This record gives sequence, C-alpha cells and structure tokens, in this order.
Amino acid sequence: MSSWCQLLLREKTIIRGKWHGNRYEIVRALGKGANGNVYLVKTADGSKRALKISAEWQVLQSEINVLQTLHFSNGHRYVLDADEFELAGELCAFYVMKWVDGCDLRTYVQHHGRDWLVPLGTQMLRQLRELHLQGYAFCDLKAENVLVERHGRLQLIDYGGVTAFGRSLRQYTEQTDRGFWRAGERIASADYDWFAFAMICIDCIVPKSLQQLAAKPHGERSLATLLQLVEQETALVALRPFLRGALRGRFGSLDSALVAWQSMRRQTTVMPLPKSFSSWLKITFACSILLFICTILYVIP
Repeated sequence: MSSWCQLLLREKTIIRGKWHGNRYEIVRALGKGANGNVYLVKTADGSKRALKISAEWQVLQSEINVLQTLHFSNGHRYVLDADEFELAGELCAFYVMKWVDGCDLRTYVQHHGRDWLVPLGTQMLRQLRELHLQGYAFCDLKAENVLVERHGRLQLIDYGGVTAFGRSLRQYTEQTDRGFWRAGERIASADYDWFAFAMICIDCIVPKSLQQLAAKPHGERSLATLLQLVEQETALVALRPFLRGALRGRFGSLDSALVAWQSMRRQTTVMPLPKSFSSWLKITFACSILLFICTILYVIP
C-alpha cells in the first residue's frame, strides 16, 4: 500500500469515484488492516455505508471478485460500489458495503450477559454454514468481525479473508488461528472456521485466562493446553461438548456443528431482553396507559 492511501483520512473528507462518480463523505475511521482502511461514510442522500480503501488494486479486486460470487439468503449484495479516487496525485481503490450499526460480539455479551452467547452463536454458525455451502471459509474470524445490533441481530463483517476451500489463508488473526495454537494447518476449511468460532466463545467467557495462555511462548501453546483450559474453567462447562469437538475438528458435516450448538439451547435460560429494547417497551406501555386515560376523559362528559 502506498503512503498516501495508507494514511487515515480526516472527518468530512470527500471521496468521489473516478468512474461511477458517486460521492462519499468520511464520518470516521472504523478500522485499519493489512489490506486497507475501513471508514464509516455518508452517501449523497445521507445514507451510511462502510467504505474500504487500498492502494493495492489487484489485491482489492481479488477480494471484490470473491465477494461478488457469494449469494446471501437475505438477497443482500455485499459490494455496493467499487471504484477509484485520486489522493495527492495517487489513485486509491475502494469498495463500498453495508454498514452495521452495532458493537462487537465480546462487548455485547459482556454488557447483556453470557446467556446471549448461545442464540448469537446460532446466528453466526448459520451465516458460516451459508458461506461453507458455497465452498468458502471466512478464515479471519474474530470478535471484532462479528457485530451485534442493539436488538440482538448478528452480522459477520469484513469478508476480506474469505478463501476457497483447500487454499492457503490470505488473512488470519493469531488468537483464533489454529496454526498459532499448533492445532492444524492454515488451510481454508469449515474446520478452520469452527476452531475460530470456539476461540471466540472462549474469549467471550474467560478472556483473561485465554489472553494469559496466548501470551505463553510458542512451545507452550498447543491444542492440549486449550483443551485443558476448557476443562478447568467452570464458566465453560455448558459449552464443553461443543468446544471439544470444534477445537479437535470432529464435526463431520456442514450441519453437524450447528446441530451440536443448537442442542445446548435446552441447557440455557430464557434470554433477557436487551436493555434498550426493554426501555422501549416501558415507554410504549406508559404511552398506552396515557392514551387510555385521555380517551376515558374525552368520552365521559
């Protein structure tokens, strides 16, 4: 990536596509990665989108090509626009995608409670299954790439690491990478994503214990040490059957991981409503009571 395209752009910076002419205004930076920077932007009509910028057009084009081949059951197109713009005399490539207004999975679980991990995990596994059925693995799966909207709707974001089954990874995150833990190869597969999913679950429940284990020297990190952590942490007891299978790569079909995860629903409590949704219900109820009283006063002479 060239120096200009790598620099973080300021708020209110205007980006205008060279070929399509679409205009985007920078609101703020959302993230910075190896292959580019991602921003929250406003379109000409005020809609909010996420925009990824890179000077490496070939790398970005390869990423776009993969994303455009994917089909989502909700009919959503991941790439909404792809173009170039000039920055200090250099051409920077970019593409535009849907923006998800939410927080990362770890933050959501910490705020709303651990019981939310099971229903949210079900949503995540369904989205991964949809990807796997098309012959691709997500690969760069981490809590930061899993956003949850305030009413509990989960969405995977940043499909930049998506790789066809059987190929070497293009992107990965150490803590969720099975190669980092000497538990398998860095080859795209459903097993690779399930391992990463298990690591995210552990990180959501016992983050400090996992961080301490990850900080150990390479020779002291292994599948055995991870499994030992799973058995030792009482907070993980309900997830143990699934975690053992996911970490060991024991799920034999694309459906088996989802089925194993959903079987844990019987062991969990009823999900409390998110605080924002609960507050909304209280306000609605109060307004209903007020409307009822006003109606009575109007009818009675």
